[in-house]
Parts: sequence; C-alpha cells; structure tokens
Amino acid sequence: MTTRSEARKKSEAHEKAQEAHAKDESKDDRPAPLRVAEAGARSAGEAGKRAGRAAASRWETGQRAVVSTAHRAASGVGTAWTAVRHHKVAAAGTAVGVVGLAGGAFALGRARARAHAGPLTRLTGGRI
Repeated sequence: MTTRSEARKKSEAHEKAQEAHAKDESKDDRPAPLRVAEAGARSAGEAGKRAGRAAASRWETGQRAVVSTAHRAASGVGTAWTAVRHHKVAAAGTAVGVVGLAGGAFALGRARARAHAGPLTRLTGGRI
C-alpha cells in the first residue's frame, strides 16, 4: 500500500469521525461548559499523541545513528585486530627484506673492493 493511499484512508476516517462527533454534539443536551471541557481534553489528548509520535520518530532516528556509528567502529576494530593477528607475519617479512638488503649491499661491496688488475694478472691468478 502506498503512502498516498494510507494518507487518504486516514483523512477519510478522520472526516467520518468528525461527522459522527458533530451528529453526537447536535443530539447532546449537556451544558455548554461541559462540552467545551470535553473538547479541550480531546484536543489535548490528540496533541499528546502527536508529540508521542514525534518523539518516537526522533528516537528511531537516534537509534539508527547509534547503530550506524557502532557498525563503523566495529569494522575499524576488525581491521585493527587483523593487523594485530598478523603482526608476526609482517615482522618476518620485514626481517627478510632487511637481511636481503644487507646481503645485497655486502655482495656489492665485496665485488667493488677487489683490486683492479689487468687481464694477464687475472688470467694467472695474480702471479704475474
């Protein structure tokens, strides 16, 4: 059911209730102050209902905001927990990278530290 049809049905029901109330008032032989007091009490009751509905809608909006914030916080905690859980793997990967870098630098340094010799010296192994 669409919101328009719901609104239309509500307004029709409200109009019927007002018509029935008007018929009751025309038959009513009670004193006018009593009828006025009853009408005031009825309108105060309707205002209270409207205020209750407004408060309920605000409450629901607040609930949705809290749930949304909690969901975001939980997903952030999940990400942090994944990082903590895998910290050993990350540390091992970092260590392997540092050792590889140091080993490569050592190998390059050793190759550069060799004395430069001519082709004949290299061929004879340094004897000539």
